[in-house]
Amino acid sequence: MKNGDILVNNFFVEQKIGHDKLFWKYCTEKDRRKIMDYKRSSNKKRDVVNMKCEKGHSFTTTPLNFFKTKNKCPFCLKPGEKGVSKIAPEIKMFYKKGYNLKYISESCTEEFEFTCPFCKNTFKKTMQSMVSDRPRCKKCKDASLKNSFYLPEGRTFVHM
Repeated sequence: MKNGDILVNNFFVEQKIGHDKLFWKYCTEKDRRKIMDYKRSSNKKRDVVNMKCEKGHSFTTTPLNFFKTKNKCPFCLKPGEKGVSKIAPEIKMFYKKGYNLKYISESCTEEFEFTCPFCKNTFKKTMQSMVSDRPRCKKCKDASLKNSFYLPEGRTFVHM
């Protein structure tokens, strides 16, 4: 049984998106007829859909990811969660434009464009991997660790 399946005469039948009100509240696609036939359990790249949350964040997702998560928007913070700027403040050095990191979830799976402050290399990463990866820049390996230290939490890299 997959997410979105229903039981009919002891057989599981995959539900299609159809007229699901919550899904269409977020969906920004123009060709809705095609999407109505997507299966709720679809996780295929060809079935990626453009969405927009109530706060105006644009993102893409598959039907499976949309229906299985409680927090539909990957940018919006979950209740009780702190923004990236509080969890990993040094990311501000890599990220110069776009969204305010104070309001972005550390588990955000959307890709952002970052620029290494040391070698000026531009790269794309999800916020989730940016928070957890060390070093962050694969080109210079975040410059030399000789000139760096860790904040009291013991997990945050800061370059001097």
